[in-house]
Amino acid sequence: MNIAMKEITEQAEQAEQAEQAEQAEQLLTKRRKPYARSILVGLAIQVVIVDAMFAAYAIKGAHWAIPAATMNVWIGAAAIQVIGVVFCVTRMFPVGRSQQSVSG
Repeated sequence: MNIAMKEITEQAEQAEQAEQAEQAEQLLTKRRKPYARSILVGLAIQVVIVDAMFAAYAIKGAHWAIPAATMNVWIGAAAIQVIGVVFCVTRMFPVGRSQQSVSG
């Protein structure tokens, strides 16, 4: 009987710890979401501004005779920036940790 009570107590403690871990994960996710949204909105705004500036350069400055090197640098920089920001945001929300806390 003593062993059964000990097992029940241990299971209750484990359930409580799992619940606390899940609540902590939910709190972290709640705190991180505004940052992630702000970063993505900022990225979108920046890309639109840079595209507008590039279009203005193409229309007014180069008369659509843009050198290939300029196009390559512009597209490469935009791609690297988008990939970098998406990488940072996905690092804020690791999938494995959330699944472990739910299934654990």
